[in-house]
Amino acid sequence: MKDLEVMMINTISSAFETISTVEQGVELLDIFMHLQVREPIKRALDKRTVEVYTTFNEELNAVKKELTGKALPLPFNHPKYAGSAQWCRLLKKRIEREMMVLDRAHFLPHMGIGEETRTQYQHLCQALDENIRKTFQEWGQTVDRDPAKLLEVPLMARSTEQPPMIDINFSKSLTKMFQEIVYWERLLFEIPHYATDTYNKCEELRILREHVLLVVRDYNRIISALSLEERNLFKERIKFLDKKIHPGLTKLTWGAKNISDYFIKDCRVHANRIQTIVNDYKHANSSISNDCRRISELLLVRIDGKKIYENLEFDDDQQKHRAATKEKLMLIHKDVVSTMKQTYEVFKADGADVQTQWVKYTEKMDRMVEEAFRLNVKWSLQELSRAINGVVKVILEGDKVEFSPTLKQLAQDVGSIGTHLTESIAGISRLPDILTRKRSNKEPIYVVIEKDEDTHKIQRVINQGMQDNAVNLQNYLLTWDNYREIWEIRKDAFIRRYQKLNPQVSSFDADIARYTEVANNVATQETVLNIQFVLLDCSLLKNSILGHCHEWQNKFTELLSEIATTRLKELNDFLTNMATKVSQPPQTLDELGESLDLWSKLDTGKPETEAKFAPLYDQFSILGKYDVPVPEEIQATLDGLGAEWTKFTEALVESEGMLKKYKEKFKTSLLGQAEDFKKQVHSLVDNFKKDGPFSASLACPEALEKVATFKDQVTSLKDQEAQIRRGLGIFKIEQPPNKDIATLDKDLDYIEQIWQLTLEWEGNWDSWKVGKFVELQTSEMENASVTAYKKLAKLARELKDKNWEIVEVSKGRVDTFKRTMPLITDLKNKAMRDRHWNQIKVCIQIV
Repeated sequence: MKDLEVMMINTISSAFETISTVEQGVELLDIFMHLQVREPIKRALDKRTVEVYTTFNEELNAVKKELTGKALPLPFNHPKYAGSAQWCRLLKKRIEREMMVLDRAHFLPHMGIGEETRTQYQHLCQALDENIRKTFQEWGQTVDRDPAKLLEVPLMARSTEQPPMIDINFSKSLTKMFQEIVYWERLLFEIPHYATDTYNKCEELRILREHVLLVVRDYNRIISALSLEERNLFKERIKFLDKKIHPGLTKLTWGAKNISDYFIKDCRVHANRIQTIVNDYKHANSSISNDCRRISELLLVRIDGKKIYENLEFDDDQQKHRAATKEKLMLIHKDVVSTMKQTYEVFKADGADVQTQWVKYTEKMDRMVEEAFRLNVKWSLQELSRAINGVVKVILEGDKVEFSPTLKQLAQDVGSIGTHLTESIAGISRLPDILTRKRSNKEPIYVVIEKDEDTHKIQRVINQGMQDNAVNLQNYLLTWDNYREIWEIRKDAFIRRYQKLNPQVSSFDADIARYTEVANNVATQETVLNIQFVLLDCSLLKNSILGHCHEWQNKFTELLSEIATTRLKELNDFLTNMATKVSQPPQTLDELGESLDLWSKLDTGKPETEAKFAPLYDQFSILGKYDVPVPEEIQATLDGLGAEWTKFTEALVESEGMLKKYKEKFKTSLLGQAEDFKKQVHSLVDNFKKDGPFSASLACPEALEKVATFKDQVTSLKDQEAQIRRGLGIFKIEQPPNKDIATLDKDLDYIEQIWQLTLEWEGNWDSWKVGKFVELQTSEMENASVTAYKKLAKLARELKDKNWEIVEVSKGRVDTFKRTMPLITDLKNKAMRDRHWNQIKVCIQIV
């Protein structure tokens, strides 16, 4: 019993190791309390009860610690006083819940720590309630006795952080009071009557705040959309709007009635009108910006990389392009002026300050237009610079190099383009001169661009490019080195090496075409004439190079003609011979196999054979491409190659059908032979079973002769079977070896062994039975009989299911002889006398 108590105490200890709350401890005590009749268990439960009270004391101490802390961990959305009271109420509920658990635990023993704990709990609850009441009193002292006066402030105020924007001007202390009242009402505290009157207007004030916020947002959106300079331009509009919202900044308070009906609506209507004007102004700025971008991108220079300019054609083309582009630029500039005039309609009736700001705005837009035209000229010169510095054009007449036009003329034409560009925009007026009464004191736009340093840098780059042309002219002569291999390489030796490489048709075409391309490249050097090109007239050198090119082409075409002719003959002979050979009917099974192999090889190789046509036709096509004559007989063979291929394929199709017929014919014959063969086998097996030398009455020579006859027949059938299986293999027919022949062959071997042993034994017996006892060698006789008996006994075991008479008879004869060997041995005894022999004769009745 003591052991059970110890086990139960250990169980209680283990269970209490996991508890962390009073409720868990009470539940465990409730489970084990009925065991307290045992004193050791009662002491253990009392100890655990003390632990439960200790846990509750720790919880009380934790609550005290939070209560006496410097600051309660309030959520950010809780008010200061009511939030603290709410937190204290939660702390009280926290310990009340655990105290209720202890109060319901009637089974707990009464002890001193329990009473102390309850007393401490009551004191803590009183302290929490007192703290809540104290907090409420503190809040009540902070509440203004006349909160309604907090509503007597303007609806809005100027922002101190982001002037001149405005902010809503609602009392923060009033907002805090409303939040406090919400939570104090949840705690069931009575709100002071002087605060209740104002709190009853909370929802009305919230709606009013939302409406005032709309006005604040509308006003601030307008102010934030405008820069400082733009605010000066919109000074009159902003001033007008300020007048509209002025009552909200000064007179109108939160206690006023029906503010939304007149003030809010009126402010929002005027704010929306001004917002529309601001949006139109911003759209106009965006439109002007896009026009300036178009001006900068509509270049005054056009370089057509695909066109070759002759003589002074380049200058004429540029003049036409500049004239057309100038008209487009003027239209865009007029569009800018029109946009600004439309914008000015808003400000034309405003005061002097606004007009001054309009002049500044016009000058700003004028700088944008000026920059757009400057970029146009700059980028136009850059486009020209890239074209000039790209390629050098030269011409050579005889042995003297000349330039057409001369470098001086070329430099003059290209160098004057910059001046022409600025002259094209000379008619562009300053925007202030058009849109304001005050004339601009700046130089005209084209004069400013003429003095622009970036433009001068690009012009210097162009001039440097013209100077670099002289160096490129000398380098032009080196370009003829690219054709040096045309006349330096030995043609015959190269063609021999080329032939050994067995090149593809595409290689021939590429090599022949390469010389055509070289000849064309050389020929084009004579005709190209352009201001930016200097052409060379090297007639003798070009004619020589062209002659070498034609000679190279002749070498390649002769080699290609030789190769193509040889391959054509080989392919034509192959098609003719194979079509004839595969069409011959087979006369024997071996010929059928050869014909089938040939047909399969030709049919499988048909794609490979057909693939030879395309390269061959390509070879002759290339010969025709380069006008190489082909002999009539070769052309006839080539023209008839398709017909030969058709005959070849038809021969394959016809021979396939023919071979199928012969195959079926031979197959039918073979299958018939196979059936006849099976019948012959069955007949021979039946004949062997019926007339086989199994009877002991047969003489050995006769029996062995029968065995030899049967073996000859089996050998003949084996040869016949091998021939049939070889023939069926042609038709993919698997013919396993005949089991009956194998069995019969094995049986013949067995029966032959038996008759051989029988013949041998009868020979021994014939010699022993007429011999004298004195001369008999009994040991040899015994060995011979034992050997013969063992062989016959082994054969008898192997052939026990055959029921062959000769086996048992021969075995019996030898066995009988073995049993008489002791008698023969005794009769051969030297102690035998005549009287003994006489007695034997009497017994066997030969007296």
